[in-house]
Amino acid sequence: MYIHILKRTAGRTVRRPQKVEPMITNAIEIRQWNIERIRNAVQHHETCTKADIARETGLSMATCSTALKEMQENGEIVKVDQIGIGIGRPSDLFAYNRDFLHVLCIAIYEDDHMINIELSVADALGTPIHSKHFIRHDLHVNDIETLVKQHIDDDALIKSVGIGIPGVVVDDVIEFCDIKPLEKVNFAQLFSQQYHVDVTVKNDMNIVTYYLYHKDSNCPGDFAVMYYPDYKATGYVGCGIVVDGRILRGNSMFSGELFHLASAYGISFDEQKNMLLERSSFQKLAALHLMSVICTVNPSNAVIMGNHVTQEDIDAIRQLCLEHISSRHLPALEFSNDIYTHYSNGLIRQTLDSHLFPFMV
Repeated sequence: MYIHILKRTAGRTVRRPQKVEPMITNAIEIRQWNIERIRNAVQHHETCTKADIARETGLSMATCSTALKEMQENGEIVKVDQIGIGIGRPSDLFAYNRDFLHVLCIAIYEDDHMINIELSVADALGTPIHSKHFIRHDLHVNDIETLVKQHIDDDALIKSVGIGIPGVVVDDVIEFCDIKPLEKVNFAQLFSQQYHVDVTVKNDMNIVTYYLYHKDSNCPGDFAVMYYPDYKATGYVGCGIVVDGRILRGNSMFSGELFHLASAYGISFDEQKNMLLERSSFQKLAALHLMSVICTVNPSNAVIMGNHVTQEDIDAIRQLCLEHISSRHLPALEFSNDIYTHYSNGLIRQTLDSHLFPFMV
């Protein structure tokens, strides 16, 4: 008897099923949703058969056959072998084509009053092909345009461009940004028609939150990330939140601007920055923010980042919260100081997902 062992590829991002399925209104959207489910399944395996994909997605063999044929014709998947030869009709063995497309990602942030740019080109599975790091005194729209043009000219496989910014994006327009020359810019409009690529522009905290949420396959519910910059940084406290598997952006994309919340409680922006200098003050500020998130979103997991946060800080913040609420309401707390790596990796993941999985993101 022949037994086919499904090969999973190590290191690929595990995408959990959507907790809330998208609103499907017509046959075209049904077809797109089915393709995304099949694409998601194929990407998670080194090799797989049509029967494997049908079993994993719950779709019919006929639906899988039609989609896989189309994906093979456009080069998204490739047939690498056949199995079961000599035992009835053999089954085709498929693999995802890493070079079906590439994405260009530009993550922008300020550090110690200097503008940093993390530029990456990644394949269709999110593996970086090459990356560069730039440091500048200032940054303007034409600088970004030059980088985009250079890389698209050099790599015809780039089909999507992702830009991460420390600010607020509304309807593709950067409404607010720590880097003032980028305010009121619509990069999607600027690049999509000129270079025939998809363009996404996202807030830095939402990118980091998206990455950490999908990286942790054990997260059982809603999720939050709070970031505290160092005192010398120009930015303020930010927060990213995931509800029902999706980033919470709010009615006007203002969700997560926690420094305004503390200001309403009588702690000015300058006072908040001063509180980052002394550990007990920082812990009280973080506990205030965390309590606000718990009382509104009640996440199952939360990560506190930045300001050289330690396990001692996490323990102190937990105790401060317990003075007001019971332990059953507290999320599982973790800390991380690796925000820029998460930012760069998250932008790659979100740019790919926006292009390949529009129903899932």
